[in-house]
Amino acid sequence: MNQFSLKNVFKSGGLNKANFLSRIFGLFNEEPVRFWAEMESTPYDYLGRPTLYPKGERGRTTLDFAFRRKSDGSVFVAEMKCEIAYQNYRFMTLTEVKQVQRHLNDQAKINKKSFARFVESATRPDNFNCRVTSRSGHKREITINGSILVWGDVYSECRDKLIDHFGFGDILSVQDIINDLITAKDPNYLEFMEQRSDWSKHLFDALSGK
Repeated sequence: MNQFSLKNVFKSGGLNKANFLSRIFGLFNEEPVRFWAEMESTPYDYLGRPTLYPKGERGRTTLDFAFRRKSDGSVFVAEMKCEIAYQNYRFMTLTEVKQVQRHLNDQAKINKKSFARFVESATRPDNFNCRVTSRSGHKREITINGSILVWGDVYSECRDKLIDHFGFGDILSVQDIINDLITAKDPNYLEFMEQRSDWSKHLFDALSGK
Protein backbone atom coordinates (compact mmCIF):
# COMPACT_ATOMS: atom_id res chain seq x y z
CA MET A 1 0.00 0.00 0.00
CA ASN A 2 1.40 3.39 -1.03
CA GLN A 3 1.99 6.00 1.64
CA PHE A 4 0.52 9.43 1.03
CA SER A 5 3.10 12.22 0.83
CA LEU A 6 2.34 15.90 0.32
CA LYS A 7 5.77 16.31 -1.21
CA ASN A 8 5.33 13.48 -3.71
CA VAL A 9 1.86 14.63 -4.77
CA PHE A 10 2.28 18.39 -4.88
CA LYS A 11 5.98 18.91 -5.64
CA SER A 12 6.12 16.66 -8.70
CA GLY A 13 5.34 18.36 -11.99
CA GLY A 14 6.03 21.98 -11.16
CA LEU A 15 4.41 24.84 -9.33
CA ASN A 16 1.53 25.34 -11.79
CA LYS A 17 0.39 21.78 -11.17
CA ALA A 18 0.88 22.21 -7.41
CA ASN A 19 -1.23 25.38 -7.33
CA PHE A 20 -4.01 23.68 -9.29
CA LEU A 21 -4.04 20.56 -7.09
CA SER A 22 -3.82 22.65 -3.93
CA ARG A 23 -6.98 24.53 -4.89
CA ILE A 24 -8.82 21.26 -5.53
CA PHE A 25 -7.62 19.74 -2.25
CA GLY A 26 -8.61 22.93 -0.44
CA LEU A 27 -12.26 22.27 -1.29
CA PHE A 28 -12.41 19.28 1.07
CA ASN A 29 -9.17 19.11 3.04
CA GLU A 30 -10.97 19.37 6.40
CA GLU A 31 -12.94 16.19 5.77
CA PRO A 32 -10.06 13.70 6.20
CA VAL A 33 -9.44 15.19 9.65
CA ARG A 34 -13.08 14.68 10.61
CA PHE A 35 -13.15 11.10 9.33
CA TRP A 36 -9.91 10.38 11.21
CA ALA A 37 -11.26 11.70 14.51
CA GLU A 38 -14.37 9.56 14.07
CA MET A 39 -12.37 6.31 13.96
CA GLU A 40 -12.21 4.26 17.16
CA SER A 41 -8.44 3.82 16.89
CA THR A 42 -7.52 7.52 17.06
CA PRO A 43 -6.73 9.50 20.23
CA TYR A 44 -9.54 12.02 19.72
CA ASP A 45 -13.29 12.10 19.15
CA TYR A 46 -14.72 14.64 16.75
CA LEU A 47 -17.36 16.81 18.42
CA GLY A 48 -18.16 19.24 15.60
CA ARG A 49 -17.29 22.79 14.52
CA PRO A 50 -16.69 25.14 17.47
CA THR A 51 -17.40 28.84 17.87
CA LEU A 52 -15.52 30.84 20.50
CA TYR A 53 -17.21 33.72 22.33
CA PRO A 54 -14.64 35.87 24.17
CA LYS A 55 -15.84 36.72 27.65
CA GLY A 56 -16.26 40.45 28.12
CA GLU A 57 -15.70 41.16 24.42
CA ARG A 58 -18.01 41.46 21.45
CA GLY A 59 -17.71 39.16 18.47
CA ARG A 60 -17.18 35.48 17.89
CA THR A 61 -14.74 33.19 16.10
CA THR A 62 -15.66 29.94 14.39
CA LEU A 63 -12.81 27.42 14.09
CA ASP A 64 -12.46 24.15 12.18
CA PHE A 65 -12.81 21.34 14.72
CA ALA A 66 -13.56 20.46 18.32
CA PHE A 67 -11.90 17.31 19.67
CA ARG A 68 -12.27 15.33 22.88
CA ARG A 69 -9.15 13.45 23.97
CA LYS A 70 -10.14 9.87 24.70
CA SER A 71 -7.51 9.29 27.38
CA ASP A 72 -8.75 11.94 29.82
CA GLY A 73 -11.81 13.67 28.33
CA SER A 74 -10.06 17.00 27.75
CA VAL A 75 -11.72 19.10 25.04
CA PHE A 76 -9.82 21.19 22.50
CA VAL A 77 -10.72 23.57 19.73
CA ALA A 78 -8.60 23.11 16.62
CA GLU A 79 -7.65 25.18 13.59
CA MET A 80 -6.13 23.82 10.39
CA LYS A 81 -3.51 25.55 8.25
CA CYS A 82 -2.80 23.53 5.12
CA GLU A 83 -0.93 25.89 2.80
CA ILE A 84 0.80 23.65 0.31
CA ALA A 85 2.14 25.56 -2.68
CA TYR A 86 1.94 29.06 -1.21
CA GLN A 87 5.21 31.00 -1.54
CA ASN A 88 6.92 28.09 -3.26
CA TYR A 89 5.99 25.48 -0.60
CA ARG A 90 7.36 27.61 2.22
CA PHE A 91 4.55 26.66 4.61
CA MET A 92 3.83 23.08 3.55
CA THR A 93 5.87 21.55 6.39
CA LEU A 94 5.88 23.10 9.85
CA THR A 95 9.45 23.52 11.01
CA GLU A 96 9.67 26.75 13.02
CA VAL A 97 7.81 29.21 15.22
CA LYS A 98 7.71 32.03 12.67
CA GLN A 99 5.53 29.99 10.29
CA VAL A 100 2.77 30.06 12.90
CA GLN A 101 3.61 33.58 14.02
CA ARG A 102 3.01 34.81 10.46
CA HIS A 103 -0.73 34.19 10.86
CA LEU A 104 -0.79 36.30 14.00
CA ASN A 105 1.15 39.09 12.28
CA ASP A 106 -1.05 39.01 9.16
CA GLN A 107 -4.23 39.25 11.21
CA ALA A 108 -2.86 42.18 13.18
CA LYS A 109 -2.32 44.02 9.88
CA ILE A 110 -5.89 43.51 8.70
CA ASN A 111 -7.53 43.92 12.12
CA LYS A 112 -8.83 40.36 12.44
CA LYS A 113 -8.69 38.31 15.61
CA SER A 114 -9.72 34.74 14.78
CA PHE A 115 -6.26 33.12 14.79
CA ALA A 116 -5.16 35.22 17.74
CA ARG A 117 -8.16 33.99 19.71
CA PHE A 118 -7.35 30.43 18.71
CA VAL A 119 -3.78 30.82 20.00
CA GLU A 120 -5.00 32.52 23.18
CA SER A 121 -7.36 29.61 23.87
CA ALA A 122 -4.35 27.29 24.06
CA THR A 123 -3.23 28.72 27.38
CA ARG A 124 -6.28 30.71 28.50
CA PRO A 125 -9.29 28.59 27.63
CA ASP A 126 -11.26 30.11 30.51
CA ASN A 127 -11.33 33.40 28.58
CA PHE A 128 -13.89 31.90 26.20
CA ASN A 129 -17.33 30.39 26.11
CA CYS A 130 -17.68 27.82 23.37
CA ARG A 131 -20.56 26.38 21.39
CA VAL A 132 -20.07 23.39 19.09
CA THR A 133 -22.21 22.40 16.10
CA SER A 134 -22.23 18.68 15.27
CA ARG A 135 -22.41 17.19 11.77
CA SER A 136 -26.17 16.82 12.25
CA GLY A 137 -26.52 20.52 13.08
CA HIS A 138 -27.11 20.07 16.83
CA LYS A 139 -25.63 22.93 18.89
CA ARG A 140 -24.47 22.69 22.50
CA GLU A 141 -22.25 24.50 24.96
CA ILE A 142 -18.91 22.91 25.83
CA THR A 143 -16.08 23.73 28.20
CA ILE A 144 -12.68 23.73 26.51
CA ASN A 145 -9.27 22.88 27.96
CA GLY A 146 -7.03 24.25 25.22
CA SER A 147 -6.39 24.20 21.51
CA ILE A 148 -4.75 22.01 18.86
CA LEU A 149 -3.02 23.13 15.68
CA VAL A 150 -3.46 21.07 12.51
CA TRP A 151 -0.84 21.61 9.78
CA GLY A 152 -0.18 20.07 6.37
CA ASP A 153 2.93 18.25 7.54
CA VAL A 154 4.96 18.61 10.72
CA TYR A 155 8.69 18.15 11.17
CA SER A 156 8.71 15.77 14.12
CA GLU A 157 11.89 17.19 15.66
CA CYS A 158 10.24 20.60 16.16
CA ARG A 159 6.76 19.52 17.30
CA ASP A 160 7.52 19.60 21.04
CA LYS A 161 9.28 22.97 20.73
CA LEU A 162 6.28 24.51 19.02
CA ILE A 163 3.85 22.97 21.50
CA ASP A 164 5.87 24.44 24.36
CA HIS A 165 6.14 27.86 22.69
CA PHE A 166 2.42 28.34 21.99
CA GLY A 167 0.97 26.05 24.65
CA PHE A 168 -0.96 23.87 22.21
CA GLY A 169 -2.39 20.61 23.47
CA ASP A 170 -1.09 18.90 20.33
CA ILE A 171 0.00 19.55 16.75
CA LEU A 172 -1.46 17.19 14.16
CA SER A 173 -0.24 16.48 10.64
CA VAL A 174 -2.74 16.18 7.77
CA GLN A 175 -0.26 13.92 5.99
CA ASP A 176 -0.11 11.55 8.97
CA ILE A 177 -3.89 11.66 9.35
CA ILE A 178 -4.44 10.62 5.73
CA ASN A 179 -1.95 7.79 6.08
CA ASP A 180 -3.81 6.55 9.17
CA LEU A 181 -7.05 6.55 7.16
CA ILE A 182 -5.42 4.70 4.26
CA THR A 183 -3.85 2.11 6.56
CA ALA A 184 -7.13 1.55 8.38
CA LYS A 185 -9.06 1.45 5.07
CA ASP A 186 -11.71 3.56 6.76
CA PRO A 187 -14.88 2.91 4.73
CA ASN A 188 -16.41 6.35 5.25
CA TYR A 189 -13.25 8.09 4.09
CA LEU A 190 -12.78 5.80 1.09
CA GLU A 191 -16.41 6.25 0.04
CA PHE A 192 -16.01 10.02 0.29
CA MET A 193 -12.85 9.95 -1.84
CA GLU A 194 -14.48 7.73 -4.45
CA GLN A 195 -17.43 10.11 -4.70
CA ARG A 196 -15.19 13.16 -5.15
CA SER A 197 -13.17 11.28 -7.77
CA ASP A 198 -16.35 10.44 -9.70
CA TRP A 199 -17.54 14.05 -9.52
CA SER A 200 -14.20 15.34 -10.79
CA LYS A 201 -14.11 12.82 -13.64
CA HIS A 202 -17.65 13.80 -14.64
CA LEU A 203 -16.60 17.46 -14.86
CA PHE A 204 -13.44 16.85 -16.87
CA ASP A 205 -15.16 14.39 -19.18
CA ALA A 206 -17.85 17.00 -19.86
CA LEU A 207 -15.25 19.71 -20.47
CA SER A 208 -13.51 17.39 -22.94
CA GLY A 209 -16.71 16.65 -24.81
CA LYS A 210 -16.79 12.97 -23.84
